[in-house]
Amino acid sequence: MNTPATNEELRDILGPIPLPESQIPWLLAGGILLLLLAGALFFFLRRRKKKEAPSLLAHEIALAELARARKLITAGKGLAYAQRLSALLRQYIESRFRVSSTRQTTAELLKRLQTGDGATEEIMVHLDPLQTCLQQCDLAKFAHLPPDQSAMESMESSVCHFIESTTEQADSGGTP
Repeated sequence: MNTPATNEELRDILGPIPLPESQIPWLLAGGILLLLLAGALFFFLRRRKKKEAPSLLAHEIALAELARARKLITAGKGLAYAQRLSALLRQYIESRFRVSSTRQTTAELLKRLQTGDGATEEIMVHLDPLQTCLQQCDLAKFAHLPPDQSAMESMESSVCHFIESTTEQADSGGTP
């Protein structure tokens, strides 16, 4: 039998030798994190400034749309003009007087303006020109009978007069 030698002992292995830590990865990670945070802050503040920009009033939007629609007052573009004029007029009524108008027929809208929540003295004064204008737009859109150039100019002046005369109370602190 073999007997182990007495002066030979088994020794355990040595653990890992500690190496000095390099600070470069930590500094690099911290710098990248700071850059990401600064970029996020920049975009957040920039986006916030855009949201805080004053929004246009209902009459300003309507008058700007009316100016854009004026380019369509030419022969052959009566249908496009009538569609645009009807849409901007209904959007103005909806945003200015808080009357839902975009999902209603002209008859329903006019009845609601006369008797419903939107019945105000401002609207009642302009009801006949509004009715004429909306009916001419309906004729163009649904019966494909576009108005001639003089009718389009008359419609535009009626809508412009309606918008300008109904902004006075809204801007002077009246009830919108």
